[in-house]
Amino acid sequence: MYDFFSKSFVIYLGCDSGFGLKLALRLNSMGVKVYAGVLNDDGEGTKELKTQGCEVLKVDVTKDAYVLKAAEYIKEHLGSKSNCFYTY
Repeated sequence: MYDFFSKSFVIYLGCDSGFGLKLALRLNSMGVKVYAGVLNDDGEGTKELKTQGCEVLKVDVTKDAYVLKAAEYIKEHLGSKSNCFYTY
C-alpha cells in the first residue's frame, strides 16, 4: 500500500511542534523520507523527529542563508530520487 511513499521524500518546514511535527512523523511512519525544517534545533519536537529517523534541518525562512544551506544539503543527499512533495 505504501510502496509509492517508500520511494518519495518530503521537505516540510515548521516541524518544531503542532501540525508540522505530527505530519512529519506520520509521513515518516509511512516510509517517506522526511527532511524536517525546524527553527529550534534543540526543542522537544526536534528530539522526537531525530529519534524517529527524520532528517532535521535548522531553517529560518526569514534568512536566505538558512534556506540555501538546507537546499544544498538536501540536493547532496537525494541523488536521483523522484516523487517530491513540498510545502512551506
